[in-house]
Amino acid sequence: KKSSDSDVEVGTWSIKDMQATKRFFGSYGFNRYEEIHSAAKLKAPNVDDVAVFCFECVKRCCQLTNGSDADLIKPLLEDHVKSWGGSREKCALVLNVGMMEKKCNIKEKTARDFIKRLRNLAELRDMIVIAEQRGGYPLKLTPPQVSGSKPCDGWTAGNDRELLLAVYKYGLEGGPEHVFDDESCWREVRREGVEGHSIKRILSDLPHDQPPPTPSSEGR
Repeated sequence: KKSSDSDVEVGTWSIKDMQATKRFFGSYGFNRYEEIHSAAKLKAPNVDDVAVFCFECVKRCCQLTNGSDADLIKPLLEDHVKSWGGSREKCALVLNVGMMEKKCNIKEKTARDFIKRLRNLAELRDMIVIAEQRGGYPLKLTPPQVSGSKPCDGWTAGNDRELLLAVYKYGLEGGPEHVFDDESCWREVRREGVEGHSIKRILSDLPHDQPPPTPSSEGR
């Protein structure tokens, strides 16, 4: 069945669904498959289809970077396998990986940045899980003090916390809409990109001496 290039059925995954899933995978990250499924407004693919899609997407990105980012992404893949290892048995659809790669712009140039984004989102998830385990979520979550540009004058660590929590809850695309009341500050953040002012600036200097959180099993 072919109606248009944006709605070609590949097996039973449409191009439109694949592109939406890839987009929101990059907004929420690993093991956030229920959120991705909801945000992408998927009907035919179920949550297990989304989990398999995301795993295959990252596996292909790693192949394109010749394994140079393997250490960066390996813990995420292991976490995925623990929580979603049996997803293929529960899938409703067949995924054409070659078509996914072609239609979702999975190329060597974009693969490395995509992997780094997923790693940053995982750092954010882990930081929030640790805060939850210590009874500090959401009010006592304390982002690390870091240097670098800030979105606007008067920006504080409290604003960092609010933005990070919003990004975790609503994704990179939706999070800022729930935080910024100051129009000029919002314009600046939009211009520079949310990652530039929250994920990259804050999480790039996260201390790595904290014990890792218990692997998430969301949706299981």
